[in-house]
Amino acid sequence: MALKTALLQILEEHRDAPVSGQALADRLHVSRAAVWKAMKALQAEGHRITAVTNRGYQLERDSDVLTPQGIRCRLRPAYRDCAIRVDARVPSTNTQAKKLAADGEAAPSLLLADGQTAGRGRMGRAFFSPPGTGLYMSVLLRPAVQAEELPLVTLAAAAAVCEAVEEAAGVSTRVKWVNDILVDGRKVAGILTEAVGDLESGTMESVVVGIGVNVKTPADAFPEELRERAGSLLPAQVSRCDLAAGIANRLLTYADSLPERRYLEPYRERLAVLGKPVQYKQRERWMTGRAVDLREDGCLMVEGIGGVAALRGGEIRMEGEWQ
Repeated sequence: MALKTALLQILEEHRDAPVSGQALADRLHVSRAAVWKAMKALQAEGHRITAVTNRGYQLERDSDVLTPQGIRCRLRPAYRDCAIRVDARVPSTNTQAKKLAADGEAAPSLLLADGQTAGRGRMGRAFFSPPGTGLYMSVLLRPAVQAEELPLVTLAAAAAVCEAVEEAAGVSTRVKWVNDILVDGRKVAGILTEAVGDLESGTMESVVVGIGVNVKTPADAFPEELRERAGSLLPAQVSRCDLAAGIANRLLTYADSLPERRYLEPYRERLAVLGKPVQYKQRERWMTGRAVDLREDGCLMVEGIGGVAALRGGEIRMEGEWQ
């Protein structure tokens, strides 16, 4: 393990207190000068490190560089051996994860990027992904579900994101079925779940769950067309490593017991559309009804003029979005 990597891992594990240079040197069997030089290199990479005479080195509270070390030390013991990759910028973490899955990457695996140049959302939409302000991650899973049960993975991911965001930012979240996470009525996160299959057998071999969270994106940074409905976790100060680990811990736990559907009630509790008017597409036409229930299989039940429709996927509009 490179010296910088080892030092960063120790600093992440001891964020609550400084670690002396001598203790670091002794533990890693290097000189104090080597420790000092490596610390300077970490600072040059953007890590905020305080050096206090006679006390040692400490990562500052607002140091927010995404690193495998910062995420791994916050994962539950059962998941700490999973592969974690962090890139400066990629076109799309989901695209990268799907390539890794096709090449036989072990699951679970986490792939993150500081920014995306071609972030993707559902229905072919782009996901705004400026560097340094958001959490853009994909989780590679091999859950014990059939292809037709893929929407349940999205529900599990949404429940995981809501719970992690609430803990990290101290806010209340709501879900716009099926995958948009709202805070104060604005979208702060989205989820894109994609299957990776074997074309010859027609089976689903793995699942890639893409998660994008606007952590500290300023309101005026969003493109004009997004400013009325997009938001971020500001003014809450949220560590992206904390949030990434919080989401991964919950999603991997839900995925380990997906058929038990423990995520369903947390998801239903936060579903913003139940009991309210919605619009949904049927045969390429927008229909109006009232969302009345969420079935065990993840279908949204909408009562309209023609009876009750079971929506398995697609897009809905909430009241106020079509007037």
